Amino acid sequence: MGRADHLNDRQINLFEKELYKELKYWCIWKVGYHLMLRISDTLKITKEEAEKYIRTGKYSSYDQKTGKENIKPLSPEALTTFKTALELAGDSLYLFPSPVNKNKPISRVAVFQKYKYTSEWLGFKETVSTHTARKTSATKIYNMTKNVVLVSRLLKHSNIGVTMTYLGISSHEEEEALLML
Repeated sequence: MGRADHLNDRQINLFEKELYKELKYWCIWKVGYHLMLRISDTLKITKEEAEKYIRTGKYSSYDQKTGKENIKPLSPEALTTFKTALELAGDSLYLFPSPVNKNKPISRVAVFQKYKYTSEWLGFKETVSTHTARKTSATKIYNMTKNVVLVSRLLKHSNIGVTMTYLGISSHEEEEALLML
């Protein structure tokens, strides 16, 4: 499950349309995409937490990997996604329950397999994994703003260098930018 590529707008639309056929996976993708979350942080969301996010209009948690506080406003689309996921979750503890045990979240392996199968079925050459939603939203924000500091802060990266590597910004691109002056 190592490497992940980002998707372009056309691919995002195709991928989301296909995932929509299995609404739970579509919701997992949308939450990760709109909040730029790692899959571990997406899957650990409980129904109680989701209800709080809807009530307050903000996502608020501590990242599982880094322990850093992560507070983000919910866009209208993220809000709708949380509401949809709550309806699907039924009487389980987690927002995205395992089909085997409703009091555990779905496994990242199950999500990975669904994303991989869907991307292959769509004929994508890109490597689509559970990290693709986060990387796609980060790349999209960077392409719109060209603000690597903003993207770094949204991703909760420890430094700009990590974000530059994450986005694929190379020293060659830096040199080309200077030569354009």
